[in-house]
Amino acid sequence: MIDNEGVSVNSNFDGRGDCSLNGKSVPCDTMAKGTGLLLLILIFFFLIGLLLFILWIITLIHALTKPIENKIVWVIVIVFVPFGFILYYFIEMRPFNKKMMEAYKMQTATTAKAPDATVKATGMDGEMK
Repeated sequence: MIDNEGVSVNSNFDGRGDCSLNGKSVPCDTMAKGTGLLLLILIFFFLIGLLLFILWIITLIHALTKPIENKIVWVIVIVFVPFGFILYYFIEMRPFNKKMMEAYKMQTATTAKAPDATVKATGMDGEMK
């Protein structure tokens, strides 16, 4: 069998193959060298691409669901600008998350102190002291 690049492999019944590359006879095991490294490189780049796609989806969902300024502009940047989601992450998403965390800390700090003050002011029997 010969393909477009001049590589042919003929299989015998005994399991050995005759391989030729550009019309020259070569051992079949030398034709497979380097394919393991190529496979590892392909898997590496596939995983990087998958990670970037997941981050793109996360930033797009964040831009669509959170109350941010210029929502439409950010959605357009995320969708149409190459690596626009990275811009969105550093310019809008990180500061937004920091603001939300500070607001949450302030809210929990004020609500945690309020019941203690009420209990101390009313006492154990519920009467004001």
